[in-house]
Amino acid sequence: MYFSIITVCWNSGKTIERTIKSILSQEFCDYEYIIVDGGSTDNTLDIINGYEPKFDGRLKYKSEPDKGIYDAFNKGIERATGRYIWLVNSDDYIQQDALKNLHNMVKGYRTGEEPIISAIMNCVSETGEVLYKVKSSPEKVVAAYRNNTMGTIHPATIVPKRIYDIVGLYDINYRIIGDIDWFKRAYKAGMPIVFADFIVTNFMVGGVSTASGSAKSKKDRKYLLRKFYPNFFSYTFQYWKWLAAFYITRYIRR
Repeated sequence: MYFSIITVCWNSGKTIERTIKSILSQEFCDYEYIIVDGGSTDNTLDIINGYEPKFDGRLKYKSEPDKGIYDAFNKGIERATGRYIWLVNSDDYIQQDALKNLHNMVKGYRTGEEPIISAIMNCVSETGEVLYKVKSSPEKVVAAYRNNTMGTIHPATIVPKRIYDIVGLYDINYRIIGDIDWFKRAYKAGMPIVFADFIVTNFMVGGVSTASGSAKSKKDRKYLLRKFYPNFFSYTFQYWKWLAAFYITRYIRR
């Protein structure tokens, strides 16, 4: 199995069909599709059941309560058998040629040498209008590590299973920014990152991961800084630096 695509969801009936159809339409078919449902009470499971036969055994899903999005991510990763793992949100959808382009890019890497892939992402409205594109770079990765932000574009980041085995899974104590914690651990461990020059996914603006101004985000931020900066003065400096940047960004957006 080359790719394990994981979608975590909970009451995602309004969006998950588009996500599923984007996986089903892939030309490259050496993948498994794992859906981790948190116990949906809407029509999410009906939609999944309706599409399951069309995947010819490649779609697996389980519905049970979880402890949050990062716990759900971990459940999916633990079940994955692919060489590469891609976390695709239940309100996002991938490009039709995404898996083919990714395979062409990474097929030359030998087992045990696979790098993290950071590709380009469209940010779209609820109607699918492309608002802007985002991508990372070596310079942005270094700056992100120093500033405690996300160095790669998480929905457009594909991670080898071997790197999850080395770095570990997501810390389920986070509610919003567990991806930043994981990136910092991977970067500190010296995991290789390569940058793709093509678009792989479409991210719907307005989801949980864009709610950076929430109380959950501030609580997460304090937890992350205490974890990586146990020294009181370093922690205080980093927190006030983040807080200043946060409010400046909010003022500019207005």
